Amino acid sequence: MSRDSRKEILTRIRTGLYGSTDLHQQKEIIPQTTGVSAEHPVEKSILVNQFVEELSKASGNAKIVETEDGIRDFIIAFVDEHGTSSFAIWESDLIQRLQIRDGLENKGLKLAYPDNKKEMADAGIGITEADFAIADTGTIVLFADEKQPRSVSLIPPVHLAIVRSHVIVRNINDLFATLVNSISEKSSTEEITSCMTFITGPSRTADIELNLTLGVHGPRELFVLILS
Repeated sequence: MSRDSRKEILTRIRTGLYGSTDLHQQKEIIPQTTGVSAEHPVEKSILVNQFVEELSKASGNAKIVETEDGIRDFIIAFVDEHGTSSFAIWESDLIQRLQIRDGLENKGLKLAYPDNKKEMADAGIGITEADFAIADTGTIVLFADEKQPRSVSLIPPVHLAIVRSHVIVRNINDLFATLVNSISEKSSTEEITSCMTFITGPSRTADIELNLTLGVHGPRELFVLILS
């Protein structure tokens, strides 16, 4: 690629992002660096409602639940309604506290371990937490680590995610501002995830004629529970 071509591409990107090719004329973006604060219930409600609306536009579903007990009861009923016999699940602190795994195993469902490819291929539902959510696109953001493997959100045909309302941010600028602040406060990089997954609705695949099919290369259904 020639220098002129590269310059032209970068100019188009800047114009699309900022409406101006002059960096000195770009408006300063003031990020919301702390997610949605509980001290601002009106703003929190606006972001939650916006997230639900945008997710529905992307063929996803969401439900606002007031209590942790309500989250656990809904998930057990949701899995029972889908008639699946096995599930995969994260071991995040919130999910462990909700005792979802125990509740499903007590109902006779089999746990699929992420390191077992056959079990994961047969799992009917993957249950995760969302580390963040982006209101203006209806996107959930997942951080991968040993207790939070990516496969749980990518392989089962149904993905059910739990997101706490206070981690819903306005847009991707706020997300990265929050992450930068978080990283700068750490004395080391050991706790920084090696992978972030952005999920907006179920998996979509289109052929050359733009015929859209859900669930070909990932979950065909996404359901997000928002813990208010």
